[in-house]
Amino acid sequence: MIASNMKQSKHIEKAFLFDIDGVLTEPFSRQVNQNVINSITRLLKSGYSVCLFSGRDQSWVEQRVLPRFDSSDSSVFDLFFLSFEYGGVNCMFKNGLLLTTVDKEVIISLEIKNKARDLVRGSQDAFFDEKKKTMATLEMYEASNPEEAAIKSKGVDELYEKAKKLIADRPYLKAYRTTLDVDILHEKASKGKCASDFLNFLNEKGLFPKEFDVFGDSPTDIEAAEELYKRGLAVKFYYLGEREISDVDFEVIRPKGDFYDIAAESILSQIK
Repeated sequence: MIASNMKQSKHIEKAFLFDIDGVLTEPFSRQVNQNVINSITRLLKSGYSVCLFSGRDQSWVEQRVLPRFDSSDSSVFDLFFLSFEYGGVNCMFKNGLLLTTVDKEVIISLEIKNKARDLVRGSQDAFFDEKKKTMATLEMYEASNPEEAAIKSKGVDELYEKAKKLIADRPYLKAYRTTLDVDILHEKASKGKCASDFLNFLNEKGLFPKEFDVFGDSPTDIEAAEELYKRGLAVKFYYLGEREISDVDFEVIRPKGDFYDIAAESILSQIK
């Protein structure tokens, strides 16, 4: 006899994972693309499970992204998983309420945070993100156009070199460079951890997708697809960025012509 509290396994067609910056947003101004949000809402309402993953802090997404979703039926968010700070902070919905867990194992020291903050103290171009719970982020102020973004990108390169020197004698830490910021994080934190935590979320619900579609715009986003692939799962990686990426063993789809959120909007409009 099967115990009544055991979860029933359910094989579903597909699950989706979306990086936030440069996929849900325009990469330089960081303006949210409402058409992409509407498409993700449609996927949730159609019964697909969706993960948003990011190095972003939870509060930024709560203020600028989540309010744009249609919340008229809170039950659709039962299949919605959010992973911030490279898997350091995870959120899910229960009865319409957002529940948050913090992985204490990947919290970096206050000493490193203070030294990272000093790297941009007095800067007119960059700031230290005080809202991160597990990591340190040095972030350039938003760019108003691609030309300004190109200038700011050089500033990011300089910050990245300084961050690498800061943690050179700490092998348990690593530095990531993204479009307009530099992240210092624990070695166990990654976009791959975001995907792993999403799998745990699905397994807890007894859901086993046949395929995973991952959307990203930077080389670090590939980690999410790699984590799924190494577990023997079918995965497609939609690469929406412009920078070169390394060759991988799974399918990578690069849209022709458009990049970033505009490419995501186009692809999602074709998924029913």
